[in-house]
Amino acid sequence: MLQELSLRNNRIRDKGMEYIANVLRENMTLNTLNLSKNSIGNDGLKRLAKDNMTLITLILSNNLIGDDGAKHLAEAIQNNSKLITLNLENNRIGDGGAQKIVTALNINTTLCNISLNGNPTYL
Repeated sequence: MLQELSLRNNRIRDKGMEYIANVLRENMTLNTLNLSKNSIGNDGLKRLAKDNMTLITLILSNNLIGDDGAKHLAEAIQNNSKLITLNLENNRIGDGGAQKIVTALNINTTLCNISLNGNPTYL
């Protein structure tokens, strides 16, 4: 059974995230997913955030995620009891999106490692 999957640098984009989200909805064994360098934006992250409940590690570095995508992710984080590591380095998340994530961390007690390095936020 597949537990770790790296789809790094595959030009998945927002449309491809629809298919990945569908797979995640059915998959109960995958715990690590690397989607770095895939030009994933806010719409793609919205699809992923809605259907991700089993991942322990999610790597979304070097994409096109902005404040709106961070908002969708923050909403998902509040209800996720599995995610421990979240990498959002080198995206487009500003103060508004970072604040939403920080607020979600007040509810989520399992997320221990989060990286927002390389984003235009000053929080």
